[in-house]
Amino acid sequence: MGGYSRPPAPSSVTDVDRFALILLASAGAGLLIIASSRLTARIRVPLPAIVLVGSAAVAALVPSVRAPSRPVDVDIVTVALIAILFDGGMSIGWRAFRSAVVPIALAGIVGTFATAIAAAGVVRVVVGAGWYAALLLATAVAPTDPTVVFSVLGNRRVGGRSGTIIQGESGANDPAGIALMASLLAA
Repeated sequence: MGGYSRPPAPSSVTDVDRFALILLASAGAGLLIIASSRLTARIRVPLPAIVLVGSAAVAALVPSVRAPSRPVDVDIVTVALIAILFDGGMSIGWRAFRSAVVPIALAGIVGTFATAIAAAGVVRVVVGAGWYAALLLATAVAPTDPTVVFSVLGNRRVGGRSGTIIQGESGANDPAGIALMASLLAA
């Protein structure tokens, strides 16, 4: 009986459990963000700034909160991307999207890649960073969201085809930026 060994004990937290906890925490954070949106309207501070300050405060005040592991980061980004794309898709509508698909693709996908390349050139020349570091930094800032820009400008709505293009670009630039960043990190 010397060749028999017990199988390892199953982990108490499975990948499904971990993802469910991430989804629950993301939903809770989302509810807090929605609740704080009224505050941002009154004090005229962009909501992303409030979220960043709140995240930093929680990380500083709650000792058990630590930086998540790499797989948890990926899961959080996946959940956020699903919510962003779902929201954008629901507010555009199929007919409006079809009429503006070419400008959306140009602005959201081609524009994100072009912005990353141009910004990498600027970082390389101004800061003197290597190409890889310049591309990583530029890729992180390339898919900026027009919604954030409009919140800084006072929550002005843009109607018509231009509004559809801006909403569509907002949904298209995130996956393009994530794909570019994932490619760079894998390289």
